[in-house]
Amino acid sequence: MRRASSGLSPNKSMDIDSVKLSMDRGRQAEEARVFALSDTLSVRLAASLPIEVQQVFQVADPSRDIFTGSLHVFHGPTSFAVVVSAQTCFVWKIDLHSPFHSPTCYMFPVPSPDPSSPYLTLPFASLLPFGPSREPGLILVSSSGEVRFWDSIGTGLAGAERFSTARIALTENETVNGLERVDAMVFVARTQTRLYRLTVTARPGTGKFIVVPLPFSDQENPTTSWLSPLRVLQRKPGVWDSGDIITVTSSFTNQAFPFTKNALARGSEDRHLWVLTSKNLMKWNVNLGGGEVCVHNHEVREIVLDAVLNGIQGDKHSLDMELLDVAIDRDGDPVLLISHEPLTGQEPSPLDLNTAPVRVYALVRLYLPPSSEMFKVKGGIQVLPYELAADPRYALSPRLTVLQSLGLGEDLQLTFSQFSDAFAFTAIELPYQEQLHLKNIDDMLLGFCVLGQADGQDVLLLTTGMILAARLDISNIVKIKDDVQIGKANVLKSTIRQAMKYGIKPENPLRFQLPGIADGESLKTAAEQMSHAFLISDPDVVLPTLSMGAQLASRESSLEALIMFIGESGGLGKLSHTTREQLLANAEKLAAAQGIWAYHNDQAQISASLSLLPSAIEAYMQRIDKLEDGDAMRTFFNSQVPYIGALVPDIVSIVEAELSSLEVSRADPNFLVQANGLVLALFTNCFEYRSRNRAKYQLNRVFVQPWTSDPSILQNLRHLFDITVKLRTRSQTSSMGSEGLLGNYNTQQNLTEQLRELASCLFRVYNDRLDFMDSRSQDGGGSERERNRLEEEFRSLRPIVLGHLVRMDSIDYAFKLAETYRDFHALSELSHHASADKGIATSDRIRGYIDRFRGEFTSQLYKWYIEQGKLKSLFDQGAENSDYLDTFFSQNPQPRLSWIHGLGKQDYQHAASALLVEAQVESNREARHLMLSIGKLASMAEGPAATSQDKVQAFNNSLDFMAIHHTLLEQFNEELGNPANFAVESRVRAITSARCVVPTDRPALQDLFQRILRQFLQGNALSEEDAVDILSLKDNTEWPTDFVDALIILSNSQNMSESRKMTAARNVWRRIYLHDNWKHIRDTANKTDYELTVNLRRTQLYQVLGASALPVNSIVSPSESIEVPTNEEIELRWPGMAPNQVFELARDFARESSALVENGPSDEEFAHVHKLVDEDKSGSL
Repeated sequence: MRRASSGLSPNKSMDIDSVKLSMDRGRQAEEARVFALSDTLSVRLAASLPIEVQQVFQVADPSRDIFTGSLHVFHGPTSFAVVVSAQTCFVWKIDLHSPFHSPTCYMFPVPSPDPSSPYLTLPFASLLPFGPSREPGLILVSSSGEVRFWDSIGTGLAGAERFSTARIALTENETVNGLERVDAMVFVARTQTRLYRLTVTARPGTGKFIVVPLPFSDQENPTTSWLSPLRVLQRKPGVWDSGDIITVTSSFTNQAFPFTKNALARGSEDRHLWVLTSKNLMKWNVNLGGGEVCVHNHEVREIVLDAVLNGIQGDKHSLDMELLDVAIDRDGDPVLLISHEPLTGQEPSPLDLNTAPVRVYALVRLYLPPSSEMFKVKGGIQVLPYELAADPRYALSPRLTVLQSLGLGEDLQLTFSQFSDAFAFTAIELPYQEQLHLKNIDDMLLGFCVLGQADGQDVLLLTTGMILAARLDISNIVKIKDDVQIGKANVLKSTIRQAMKYGIKPENPLRFQLPGIADGESLKTAAEQMSHAFLISDPDVVLPTLSMGAQLASRESSLEALIMFIGESGGLGKLSHTTREQLLANAEKLAAAQGIWAYHNDQAQISASLSLLPSAIEAYMQRIDKLEDGDAMRTFFNSQVPYIGALVPDIVSIVEAELSSLEVSRADPNFLVQANGLVLALFTNCFEYRSRNRAKYQLNRVFVQPWTSDPSILQNLRHLFDITVKLRTRSQTSSMGSEGLLGNYNTQQNLTEQLRELASCLFRVYNDRLDFMDSRSQDGGGSERERNRLEEEFRSLRPIVLGHLVRMDSIDYAFKLAETYRDFHALSELSHHASADKGIATSDRIRGYIDRFRGEFTSQLYKWYIEQGKLKSLFDQGAENSDYLDTFFSQNPQPRLSWIHGLGKQDYQHAASALLVEAQVESNREARHLMLSIGKLASMAEGPAATSQDKVQAFNNSLDFMAIHHTLLEQFNEELGNPANFAVESRVRAITSARCVVPTDRPALQDLFQRILRQFLQGNALSEEDAVDILSLKDNTEWPTDFVDALIILSNSQNMSESRKMTAARNVWRRIYLHDNWKHIRDTANKTDYELTVNLRRTQLYQVLGASALPVNSIVSPSESIEVPTNEEIELRWPGMAPNQVFELARDFARESSALVENGPSDEEFAHVHKLVDEDKSGSL
């Protein structure tokens, strides 16, 4: 249709489609070549290896077979690759225009290895350019000094049997360790201590080329005052103190053209050569016409050691440090690549999965100040992101070069470092570092070269699998200087993004890894930004697709891959616990969104009417003012997943509004089924993801409140559970044929199943929130009151929820929940439910729980037994559970019950102690008496030796107190004849009328007497103070020793404070004094002394003072008895008493005191009676 409307002919339209299809295929092919792509670096497939080379690598053992390789760039630019094995040297031209094409391979025989050497050393190879119109030549130099030269690699197609040879005149034990091209026809071979010049020259008259090897000439630089190292080299072996030669670098090294301003012009006859030894750094001028001069020779090892240690205390000579390679920067100054053992502080975090690095690699920039003979370090040590780890691959010497940004308008220097398994780019002036590793353990990085292009520079990398091309974006790298921290984070974010996009390609030879030196703050920023980008469908990382389900699944798996990548790179330990929890929360939200979308799509296949989710999303989008025309559903799942939890209140609100508009009997429960399904999809998918992946985030505590435990979500989830219970309960009572759908069996089953899942989610949400609050409490934050409130709310909720499940015939699921959340109190109750023994007997279930949960379960089980009054079950535990009962009673003191357990196990002293304690609080008089009697017997059951006399005395005192109760009861019953025929109130009135001596002007004390009497007649045991009051307020004319009993009670009391004892004693003595008519007694008119003495002997005072049982220290004189209790003391005695009652009691106490002052005896009269008592006692002896 569209083609027809465009006005194009069908053939033309087909042509356009063909072009578009060709362009798509081209883009796909180009995309397939890309293995890494960021704002700063791209790596792609540059060329394939020849089939012959691929076959050799495929059958090779990387731990045994050795290969070396190199790349060579000539003018054009034309590039070649060389790979050397123990038998063959492979050479081929790199075809950058046909990356998937296998190029023609030239093969050459290599010199045999030195039989005297204990190690296999491969020959060193290099190509010799003859110009753009002729194939290059090949030179091979063996470790023993044999030189082979082919003037054209073309002969490699025909066996390459014809070649010219030469031999380097090596001394004994001297071996060739490297070959470096200085100019088109000049090479330098190095041994441990000497340099040899190899010149390729045409043999006169023959047109054939030969190689002439000569040692460096013995020339002295006239501008220096020291001898050429060559002279020293010719001394006895071991005398030369410059150290073994490590590497030789020229201006041609791995470059398409000379790149430093220190390099000489093309027509110059001199070439610069830098020689790095284990101690020194030399600079040579190599004249193309002949002759070599050393212009610099300076010791650098000590300088580098000082820079590495940088003030760290220790012996620098004991530090294992190596000088590896040298390159020249744009100023003509050397840059050294070094490695050393890790220093203190370079060990990784305990959470890092990486082990400590075997070696640390770094760059050291040197410069030679004017008129100085010693190099100095420029800018300090720059640690590379590469850290050598254990690797079975053959270790090639790391190489270094300095890249230039010439022609790109940026004044920037970058270095490139090659290792056996990785390569790294580093900016010298900026904190830019980027590294990539080879993924396959069988793969190896053999060599590199820098290829200058019109639009920039490519670094070609020769691996055992392919040739890669790496290109830097200089302009983006320079932007890092605008904000270093953001720049560092962007580099890490780019690494993460590439790992997730390109690292999953099976054909990608690269493995992305975070650098070990990455700082935590930059990594945090990078990880959080990447995670959020997937959460909101950032188009930079999420490709558009029609299938929302597939897109959500892809986003979720991407976040899972994100944390896996950070973990495998050893970066988790650098992320804070809070950051890791946030990353997990983001992934959980995507899992929840995926679950909701999947449920919505599944339901769409069943019912055509699905308005709930769209309505909830519309309500949310309208609330945040983002509701626009179009697909609101996909807009939400694309950009609003961070707020997926906000759907729960909206869903619940819609359900509540729908059900409230209808009668419950007419409500369609399928609407509620849909709502429950959506909410459950959110929670269950989130919880499943959390359980499955939390370990990957190395989270052992909860520092951030789980988003699913937000108070609003929690309360709405609980409300939805209540709504479902209500509707399910109504449906249970509905008939199958009733109006509406409530009676439908399938609907009931759906609601029942959803109730179970809602209960599980509800418990999980509460538990997660409590875990979070516990974690905050450990760190000194949070509200303990809020935490306790929530715990109590959860404790109260559990039996309610489990009870609903039981009523819905889901007791097995209730058991499962109670077991999961270790609610042993609920398990105890469920185990004794009537429907619990259908599958297993209650006793067997209890026995199983005891074996499984041990003391945690028995503690709650025994509490439940006590609460339910199942004491027989409590003590019918058997000897095997006796220890559990011991522990329970020790942790939960229950002396009222524990004495029974004590007697049962013959622990009589424990039983006696428990009974003594419990008797003090037992209110029933008969029960207290029985407990005290049994307790005394128990205390004496083990014989005199094991009996505590203090304990026996305590029992005696308490039993004496109970005997007073018995005597008092007999006195009161005498007034009634047959007390069983009287009601309590009648008895109170009768006894008060007959026995209470409190005058009518003291109604509060009369009321006090009646209250105490009422409790006593109801069978209660009196408190000590109440007993003292009733003994002293009643008429004791016939029982004067009752006053003594009151004083004995006070003297023996262990429960009253001394001040309260004194107050009660004053009350008792005041009533003793007021019991007799002292006005009549002191009236001496017409009375003899004998009559006066008889009257004194009849007083209650005389009877009390003469009692043999009277405690000596309990006597209070009349003047001391005048003091009455204060209002505060009254309130302490009777807590909760109304203020007016307190006032009335205080008034009566005051009237009692006034009566004593007016009518009571004086202290002299008291003394006279006391003396009379003493005299009578003496006379009776």
